[in-house]
Amino acid sequence: MEGFITLHRKIQNWEWYQDCASTHLFIYMLLSANHKEQKWQGVTIKRGQFVTGIYSLSSKTGLSIKVIRNRLERFEKSGEIVTKRTNKFTLVTIVKYDVYQNKVKVGANEGQTEGNQRATNNTVNNVNTENNKKEVGTEKKEKGKGTPYSAFKQAYSKSEADSKWSLITWTNLTEQERTSAIEFIPAYENAVKDEAFRKMPKNYLAEKVWTQPLLTTKKQSLPFHTGPKSALD
Repeated sequence: MEGFITLHRKIQNWEWYQDCASTHLFIYMLLSANHKEQKWQGVTIKRGQFVTGIYSLSSKTGLSIKVIRNRLERFEKSGEIVTKRTNKFTLVTIVKYDVYQNKVKVGANEGQTEGNQRATNNTVNNVNTENNKKEVGTEKKEKGKGTPYSAFKQAYSKSEADSKWSLITWTNLTEQERTSAIEFIPAYENAVKDEAFRKMPKNYLAEKVWTQPLLTTKKQSLPFHTGPKSALD
């Protein structure tokens, strides 16, 4: 990771500061938000916004799914964030991002030269460019990094005897594809209610089902017996 964000000491006066989970999650969100506007899959991700999902936030912060949902709801009610959810991802907007990241001079000690001060100021806006690209779904592969396969395996109800191929496919997905794959599971399982008709994990991942239109599959009924009638018929 490269770059940094500004974090004012006034955060200690924030109403949720003494709640460790809230502070941890909010600082992660500041680190993840775009520092400049970017396009992703036809969607404009503005400064102060980032694309994520519940499972991705849990994996990156180490907080449980329940805690993540609770704190996001808390932040929305107190006006810290606004979220826009789809069946593939969640777009988070940090309402006062420009207040928190107001391009102030950072780290200019009294003994620094004017040239060093300019260099420091220029660095403020280079907030983790590579991380921002990953958050908005670039094609860079993250082998061995990001959301672990175990998160998908836990979320997907249908299991398989040998998960080797599923794991290989998972490893070759981008972080945004992993997030979308997990976030799409509830909608997919709701559409295909009978587990027998759901795709095996390796096929779900290989075919990238979350990118395809949902087709509701009804449970098939068994054919009526058409053989010779018995004496009791």
